[in-house]
Amino acid sequence: MADQKISNLAAVAVIGATDLFHNVEGAATNKKITGANMKIQLGAPDVANTWLEQQTFTALPTGAGVGDGSLYINPASANADHTLLGLGVAGAFKARISGNGNIVTAGRLYVNRIHPYSSNLILESTTSDLRVNQLVGGQVQMGLGVLGQITLTAHLDGDGILFKRDVDGVAGTYNEAGSVLVIQRDVTNPGSENGNFLEMQNAAGTPLAKFDKDGDLFCKQVAAGDGGVTNYLGIGTDGTLTLYGTARKTKHAVISNADLGKGATAASQVIVGDYTVWEFGIGDDAVTDWEVPEDWATGTDILVSVHWQVNEAYVTNSGEVQWEVTWAATPHNETEPLDGPTHTGTLDSGDQNIPATARYLTATDIGTISGASLTVGDAVGLTLKRVALDGGANPAAEPGVCHFEMHYTIDSFGE
Repeated sequence: MADQKISNLAAVAVIGATDLFHNVEGAATNKKITGANMKIQLGAPDVANTWLEQQTFTALPTGAGVGDGSLYINPASANADHTLLGLGVAGAFKARISGNGNIVTAGRLYVNRIHPYSSNLILESTTSDLRVNQLVGGQVQMGLGVLGQITLTAHLDGDGILFKRDVDGVAGTYNEAGSVLVIQRDVTNPGSENGNFLEMQNAAGTPLAKFDKDGDLFCKQVAAGDGGVTNYLGIGTDGTLTLYGTARKTKHAVISNADLGKGATAASQVIVGDYTVWEFGIGDDAVTDWEVPEDWATGTDILVSVHWQVNEAYVTNSGEVQWEVTWAATPHNETEPLDGPTHTGTLDSGDQNIPATARYLTATDIGTISGASLTVGDAVGLTLKRVALDGGANPAAEPGVCHFEMHYTIDSFGE
């Protein structure tokens, strides 16, 4: 047996009769303990299990087993949440390894790679955010060398999973430089062509939404706008589309040219190029009707406009015309007669200059029908008439109407 060397014996005690010291040396500082199969307890008797000087362990590991390391902590038993190895500074917690193998740190853990030990690799947080941050240039990447999935699970009553970076790319582009999160199929190992790029599930594993391999979105409900709070487009589970709050769109219902040939004093039809127009003398009218559609946003006003032309330029005689629409709204509930409905009104455009160039088509807003007077499905009778000017001069040529329109606001897409 080789010579043994022991210095500062008070700080060293042998655990086990058959274990021998190979080398324990050092004076007041920088003790070095070398040798194989050492089982020792270090610490001055007056300060139990406390090292006051830096320690260096140079024993060579003998294998890949947990007991083959240069330093092996192996109590007979330990509670799962008790500390096997603790690190602190001046009593302040820095890190520890617990009896169940968990590593807890108050700072950052710097590693090149993290691999699963026996099954799944799980990143989880039960008390606060779980974040993967890239603080300097580059990318945060999560990839799989073998076919499989990355599953992110978050409690819905918490803040969830946050993907965050400074987006310094070009707005509106789809590339790594301009996106917070990029999901890309591995072209060298693409897997099933029917697989999804992204799928969201509930706790039971039932799919709720997915982006398929072509980028198409499939989900149960959609709330686009302010996220379903007040103003948004909603798509229900049955496919119904509804606009909520101030989410609106304007539609144009055209009263066609063919519907303008009837009236108490009907206008005259003429052909202009590939169009037919109805020329109105003062007092001429056209009577037609329209039904308030299902997609009309209840309570919103309806704008009436006329589209017309005249074979005369304004410079010729500073000509002007004035249009009038009388209207009546009747519900389909057999409570009001067509010739005596509750809600009626008259709209007037006022004097309007004819276009600067002859035959140019122009649009004139005549006025709005109050939404408070209407309900969905009402029959709206309309009489378009050319009336005398409040002042000014009439054109020598008669103005001809191509069509007129009802501009209304929708909050749905029909029944």
